[in-house]
Amino acid sequence: MGRLTLRDSDLQCVHQCLAGDKTASQRFYAQHAPRVLAYLLRSGFERATADDLLQDIFLRIFRSLYTYDSDKGPLLPWIATIARNVARKHWQKHQLQTDFDIHLAQEVLTCDIRPEQPLEQREQSTALQDCISLLPEEMGQLIELRYVRCMTTRLIADVMELAESTVRSRLNMAKKQLEACMNNKGYSA
Repeated sequence: MGRLTLRDSDLQCVHQCLAGDKTASQRFYAQHAPRVLAYLLRSGFERATADDLLQDIFLRIFRSLYTYDSDKGPLLPWIATIARNVARKHWQKHQLQTDFDIHLAQEVLTCDIRPEQPLEQREQSTALQDCISLLPEEMGQLIELRYVRCMTTRLIADVMELAESTVRSRLNMAKKQLEACMNNKGYSA
């Protein structure tokens, strides 16, 4: 009974931030900013743009922190929703053209399996890792370079000494194989 759960500690931190506790606000930012920045980078944004968007996201988070309702769910999905909305608005405003698969980026982003994750999410992350390991070696490398290391297709082409069109084609094949593998494991895209 005396043990503080992750949800309780998040809620306590939110209340402290709302009360104007600067240390709590700094702790909140330090805890959540790295994950949001990783999401932005894995979503294809250049580092400078990702840094700017990160600041915008946290300004919005702190401005609307009073709207967070722990009864509706954990804090991290609430933060992720704000991050996705800011990213989408940026893409729409600048009409960015990319071959980037945002859903795969989010899946790869959540592949760090942690005990506090819900069981279903841990199982899905494990299934995705298994599917990635079943890809031919080159396709696995392409997925890692594109979605984990956030490289552009042009840079991947240079690194792997392939034509950029070949990189795109093989990435599409790899995504289709991952989707089929995940479907076979009972996870729909």
